[in-house]
Parts: sequence; structure tokens; C-alpha cells
Amino acid sequence: ALGSWQQLQKFDLTHHLFPLTAMWLNNDPDGIRAAYIVQALSNTDERVASDKPITPMFLFAVLLWGPISGRARQLMDEEQMSGVQALVAAGAELMAIQCQRIAVPKRFSLPMREVIQMQPRFENRKGKRAQSLLAHRRFRAAYDLYELRTLLGEVPQEALDWWTEAQANSAVQPAQEPARQPRKRRRKRRTKTKD
Repeated sequence: ALGSWQQLQKFDLTHHLFPLTAMWLNNDPDGIRAAYIVQALSNTDERVASDKPITPMFLFAVLLWGPISGRARQLMDEEQMSGVQALVAAGAELMAIQCQRIAVPKRFSLPMREVIQMQPRFENRKGKRAQSLLAHRRFRAAYDLYELRTLLGEVPQEALDWWTEAQANSAVQPAQEPARQPRKRRRKRRTKTKD
């Protein structure tokens, strides 16, 4: 993953394929944003080396988090939207722009937006809401993004430590994706014949 990203940058293709991310990275005087991307891609390479599953959904979430969260902050200021509403609107708006460059199937874009929209839920660490988040089927991907956000200075280390410990101590198992049932074949209509 990291090698591919470096090749995209070497041949100046990031602004063609990921224009929103490229603009976000251009406004990075101290290199924190670039370090965030590099760490996420290095983590992905480690997962591949360990034969752990990976999904493009998570990579899209990482690459688009910065632009989406920035647009969400604008919407919160301009439109007085709540944090979640702003993330929903920003995610839809910027994913439409991204899809003009790279076709992202809904099986990746919808879960990606879900992981991004889960980020504000990490702020509430009390009671049933925390347990509900721990039990969410996309918790692990959302947690990994939350962990990466510490590199951007968006998440206090103390909060990340709390979620890490809660995850380790939780008896709650994340919900599994429902098994897909094969579709039933539609019967062909018989055409009436005129006799």
C-alpha cells in the first residue's frame, strides 16, 4: 500500500486520482498529514504481511477523512449543523466529487461513510452508548481510524487509551455481517398466446 502511494506521488498522480486528498496534503507545512497517510498505509502493509483481512473501504476512509472533516467543520459553522449531520452531508458531497475520478462501488463507499460518521460517537464513553459502539460491526475499522487521528492531534491520547482498554476488557462481540442468501430466481412470465 505504501509503495503504491509513493509511486502515485512520484509520478504526480495523486492530484488526478485523489484531488481532495492532494489539496488537503498541500496545506501541510509540518508534514503531520503526510505522516498520517504513511502510517495508515504502513499499517495496511503489516496487515497484509500477517494475512489479516483488509478492505478498500478503510483506505478510502483514511484518504478522505481530512477533506470530509474539514468540509464538515465548514458546514457546522455556516449551516449550524450538528457534528454527525455535517459529516453525513460532507461525506455525500465529497464522495460524489471523488467518484468523478475513481469509481467507488457502494459496497465500499457506504461502509466508508459509516466509519467516518462513527467518529463523533467515540466522544461519548459512558454507559450503553459506549457498549453499543463496541458492539457495532464496523467498530474495528472506526477504532483504527480514530487511532490514526491521534497523529493529526484530533484525539487526546487519554481518550484513545480508554477505548483501547474498553475494547480489551469488553465481553461484547462486534456484530457480524449478515450472511447473504442466494437470490431466488424469478420465474419467467408466460406469454398468452392467441389461439
